[in-house]
Amino acid sequence: MNFFKRNPSIRRIASAIVPSKWRFRQINNHVRTLDAQSKWSAERIDEHQSCVLLNLLDHCRASVPYYQTEDYSALNSLNEYSTAAPVLKKADIRARKESFCSTSVAKNKREPFSTSGTSGTPFSFYWEKGVTQPREDAFHQYWFQQIGFRNCCDKSVILRGTFTGEKSTHRFDPYTNRLALSTYHLSRETIHEYVELVRGFGQCVLQAYPSAATMFCNLANQASIDLSDIFSAVITTSEILLSEQREAIEGALKAPVLDFYGNAERNALIFFCLTCNKYHIDPFYGFTEVLDDDGKALSSHGAIGRVVTTGFNNNVMPMLRYDTGDLVELDGKPNECGRSFRSCAKIKGREQNFFVTGDKRLVSIAALNMHTDIFDNVSQFQFQQNKIGHTDLLLVPDRNFKEYEIDLIQKSIQVKLGLNFKIDVRRVDKIPLSGRGKHEFIKQNLDVGQYR
Repeated sequence: MNFFKRNPSIRRIASAIVPSKWRFRQINNHVRTLDAQSKWSAERIDEHQSCVLLNLLDHCRASVPYYQTEDYSALNSLNEYSTAAPVLKKADIRARKESFCSTSVAKNKREPFSTSGTSGTPFSFYWEKGVTQPREDAFHQYWFQQIGFRNCCDKSVILRGTFTGEKSTHRFDPYTNRLALSTYHLSRETIHEYVELVRGFGQCVLQAYPSAATMFCNLANQASIDLSDIFSAVITTSEILLSEQREAIEGALKAPVLDFYGNAERNALIFFCLTCNKYHIDPFYGFTEVLDDDGKALSSHGAIGRVVTTGFNNNVMPMLRYDTGDLVELDGKPNECGRSFRSCAKIKGREQNFFVTGDKRLVSIAALNMHTDIFDNVSQFQFQQNKIGHTDLLLVPDRNFKEYEIDLIQKSIQVKLGLNFKIDVRRVDKIPLSGRGKHEFIKQNLDVGQYR
């Protein structure tokens, strides 16, 4: 399988010989199941979750060493599980990785994966080969139907950190019909090339990091390039989509933005619904809880809590009540789309997306809500916090930037962060991307969790 994935010639031949309905039959069959399940009542969904979860618990108690303790032996209902089962931290799994692996599943079914996420600390685990990723693709395909993206082979441009080579700006995969553009090479000098590549590819869907899509739009705007006819829709993930980013992307591309939240561990999926204009927690992907700082479940409209999840798509290395470290704001209003899913008004992101003020309060970067023109002449910016009550703001100015704008930017942000906070603004030539090709709005080097 790895040989197939890494061999462009084989993929090209397969794409020409094997029709997409056969290549992606497993995914398409699962999408049809999800279409039917999405019409279920809340009561039927609860029954389904309870059944799947109790079966998963039986599997864990029988074959996963970490769960063969008294903490898990007496859990016989969904209520007991959600109130009595311990909450797992990433450090727990990192310290005893092999004890989380099922002894009843063959080792050749383990598919290794690792990530540093936004924390910068490596974290490795296993997916279930032939199960976890195909099901992931099916769930994505189900939600992508909102924007008319109905086939895994529908054309799309990827602007999400794909490495295309030291000198190459792009790479095409005929098997998936995807044109990957390098986030590492995206700049004033290459924006014309990027737009021409997309125009030559034909109108399609853009799948991108929010920061990469925003940068693409900003660079095109600075170069007076019209983008209104090249993408039919935009799919964003892997970063928090700020409201000003959504406005900038939709304004430049004249296309809807479909955002979603997921994680590399594959145990939570929260998708934006274009009908309801809010996010839905997918109940068939896993059992997702939203907890307060005391570990109590939240359900009221407007409540903000931590996402704690149990995924349903990995029997190789199950993670029961896994604390993602991410925060969401719940929405308790009825769903206009007809789905009986729980909903979120906002994805608040990781604790690392917060500033720590001088009096040790946490302020979300989203609270800056920068709907002003102060950054019009800035190509990129990044906050870096290394000590309490202080942040550096790095700016990459464009050719129209004036020196007096530094003072305007500093004062505007100071008002929003408060007087008990110092901001130093510095001009730089370039802001490095993360290892996965992301642009981080805030590089938080403090342990924010201790101030919650």
